Parts: sequence; structure tokens; C-alpha cells
Amino acid sequence: KEALIYATKTQVKYLFKESGLLKSIENAFLLEIRNNFIFYLKDDIINKSEIQMHELNFTISLVENNEEKIKSIIEKGELLGLSPVDKLIKYNKGELALEFITDLSYKFKLALSAKKYEDCLEYCTKLNEKEYYTQLCNVSIQECEVEVAEKCLVYLKEYKRLLMLLVCSKNVDKINNYIDLFDPNTKILALLILNDKDAFLSNFFGKNVSCDELIE
Repeated sequence: KEALIYATKTQVKYLFKESGLLKSIENAFLLEIRNNFIFYLKDDIINKSEIQMHELNFTISLVENNEEKIKSIIEKGELLGLSPVDKLIKYNKGELALEFITDLSYKFKLALSAKKYEDCLEYCTKLNEKEYYTQLCNVSIQECEVEVAEKCLVYLKEYKRLLMLLVCSKNVDKINNYIDLFDPNTKILALLILNDKDAFLSNFFGKNVSCDELIE
């Protein structure tokens, strides 16, 4: 397939479903492109300059869903920086780059786009930052990945949401695993849900008292 290559006031760019940068050249009049070289007119002189077509080839491979070509480009290290990660995610191909990326924040982003939530949790543990747990928590709740969401909420100490998650996912029996971590209000709600009236009243009044004693 053919792409449109054009010059702006400061750059040579391409257009193939989306636009991208090939080279920065100011005030150039584009004449010809041949064998990865551009010929352009500047200050009444014809100039020749090499351009890298890797990003354009990468974009074409994504649009054409050519996974072998995508892997080949990534393996050869032909893409500069980590900006192609966003394109991989956009075209739902993030998983292809996971083994070639070392930056944990980008591995997390790719794994999240590929719905590899257990891997995301592993990266969260290594990164140990709230923002990643929050992202994973929100997505995993939407996708009904209860165990992953549960671990995220424990890390975030969002115990009321954790309680609601366990109730909505019919994991009420697991409430007792966390009840000692809950703040007083959440603990009261948890005890009500567990239907342990004696424990609820004891917690509510701050002393040991049974239902029978209260009635009396």
C-alpha cells in the first residue's frame, strides 16, 4: 500500500490512516523520495538526506494486521523510544511487545491493554505505586476479575469498596479475612452483612453485650 509523504514548514511527514514524523527539515520544498532518501530544495540548492522508514512501515503493518512484520520490526530494535507502545495498544497488539519491553510502567500498560491482569498485578507489586493499583483495580472490577480487584483494594486500603466487592461477587465468607483491617463504620456494616448480631451490638456499644441482655 502507498502512503502520502509531504512537507510542512518544519517537517517531512507521512499520512497512512494516521500521520507521523519522518524527518525535521525547515523551509524545504520536497522534490523526490528514492531508496530511503529524500531530495529537497532549500535556499536554491538541491539537498539529499536519508530518512528512516521504520515508523511508517510499522504503522502499515499495524493497519494491515501483519503480526509477523510487527514482531520483526520490534525484534530488530528498529523503533526508537517507547512511543510505538501507544500504537500497539490502539490496534490491540500490545501483547506482541511485552517480551521486548523492559520498562515496567510500559509493560504494565501493554499487559493491561492485552487483559493480562495477573501480569499487571505482578508489575504493580514491583512498581509499588498507587496509580498503577488504582488503574488495575478499576479495570478489573469492570471486567469482573474479582481476585485481582480484591488484592488491589487491600493494597489501596479501600475497605468499603472491598466489602461491596465481596458481597456483590458472593464471596461473603471472605469478609472475615479482612474484618480486623476495616475502619469502625465498615466493620459495623460487615458484621451486619454477616448477620452476627451479638458481634454487631458489641462493636456498636463498645462492650460485650448479647441480644438477650439488650432486650432485658
